[in-house]
Amino acid sequence: MLRATATLAIAAALCGCADQRSATLTELQKLPLTEQVAFARSLPLPERLALYDEAYDASGHPKDRYLSDAFEGAGEAGFRAIEMKLKSPDDFSRYTGILYAIDRGGFDLCAEQPLAALKAAAARAGMENYRLSMIDLGPCELNDRDWQPSYPAYSGPN
Repeated sequence: MLRATATLAIAAALCGCADQRSATLTELQKLPLTEQVAFARSLPLPERLALYDEAYDASGHPKDRYLSDAFEGAGEAGFRAIEMKLKSPDDFSRYTGILYAIDRGGFDLCAEQPLAALKAAAARAGMENYRLSMIDLGPCELNDRDWQPSYPAYSGPN
């Protein structure tokens, strides 16, 4: 029996099956859903972003973005923190909800400088115009209105 218990403990340690949640995520998950965004909003911006990332990574599919509402009112500091994380198309997918919340909180993503920063981040991420069309920021768009896909249009079976 002791050998079996030791074998299970070693196997769990090797596969990383042990609970790796942070104390903050554990605390968040103890709260009713109606209180989780307020809890996240009470954290300093770097901790709030780390919590969002951990909760996003821990969720299944589709990915859970409910904590993005905790960034409403994060303003320019929140925008700059997200801008630095936009390095791939997946990052844009991960953080678009936060960008929406920041915009709802009064920071205008459609203003010249933020929009230019988002377009530059998309270019650094290697996103072509057709992929940018999936990112709808409400009244403004990241892609040019006259974009053309880089692949030929599908015309069906010949």
